[in-house]
Amino acid sequence: MTNSPIHPTTSLSKKLSTAGVYATASLSLFAGAVSLSACGNPNAGASAIGSQPDSLTSAQNQLDSASVAALPTLAQLAIQTPQLSTLVEVAKLCNFVDYLNDPGVEATVFAPTNQAFAKLLGDGPLPERCPEDLRRTILYHILPLNILRSETLGATQGFSTLLFPSRPVDPVFVKSDETGVTINRSAKAIALDIQASNGLAHIIDTVLVPDLVGNVVNALSKRDEFTSLVSAAIAANRATTLAATPNLTVFAPVNSAFKDVGSPAPEALTKVLLHHVLGTKIFAHQLVQGFQIYPTLNGDPLSIVNFGDNRLSDIFGSGQTQVTAGKITDTDIVTKNGIIHTIS
Repeated sequence: MTNSPIHPTTSLSKKLSTAGVYATASLSLFAGAVSLSACGNPNAGASAIGSQPDSLTSAQNQLDSASVAALPTLAQLAIQTPQLSTLVEVAKLCNFVDYLNDPGVEATVFAPTNQAFAKLLGDGPLPERCPEDLRRTILYHILPLNILRSETLGATQGFSTLLFPSRPVDPVFVKSDETGVTINRSAKAIALDIQASNGLAHIIDTVLVPDLVGNVVNALSKRDEFTSLVSAAIAANRATTLAATPNLTVFAPVNSAFKDVGSPAPEALTKVLLHHVLGTKIFAHQLVQGFQIYPTLNGDPLSIVNFGDNRLSDIFGSGQTQVTAGKITDTDIVTKNGIIHTIS
């Protein structure tokens, strides 16, 4: 991003909504370290990926309240860090600077680097006004009233963001293991636990895309329970199609549902996958009790018997029962191009 004159960018929403395709097709991420020492940053000792585990508890974590109060705010910290200049531009455009300067926010910010924004949005200028999708994306990088230190992380956990602060909707999924800290299965933290006076920052190499902004593939890709489904979509060469097709409903089987699938030919796998996808949006409340028939993307009708307790019987058009008792365990994961219901 540059400081050249800003013009409207009509493709911004499309770039954001298709981000999941590329994150799904390749999960290889660069693992470089961000140097903060050149910025005169007081957190130059913040831990980076590749450090020894005990170095994650840096001296700044034991600072007394007076020392913390003397540190830069989250906004000032970003301004002082050249690698976050695009984040600063976006924060100004979408009016987040005052929030990030507020001494009472006590927030954790996942801060994408300039390169992360360039991967998603390209090298052109930002739009003249803040698009709603971009505003939602920035909200999704902020954990309000939650100081999330790397030393407290382990197995995958979901955390509410400023996008939905009071509801467990579309959390960010954070995991820490011997390879480092990963967010939403695609973003790597390249600098951790950077203390500010009003919160904590982790610098990441990929912009996080919320469900409302991304597509169904993006939403499935960031959830551990759908790795088999995403792998199947890629193997059947359907990931890009599912990401680009509007108004979908996906009945998404969890990983355990794939244990008996084996390794079918791509054509057979495609038929099975598309039998789980409707070409129209169906919310959970529209799955009324009783018998309903829906057209699927593979051409066969999907007949659903709703027993009233979220148990479903799926019957192919030929009359052969394919799934005798599926259970909807989560509903209405709403994305830019469709809705996802989890089945087990």
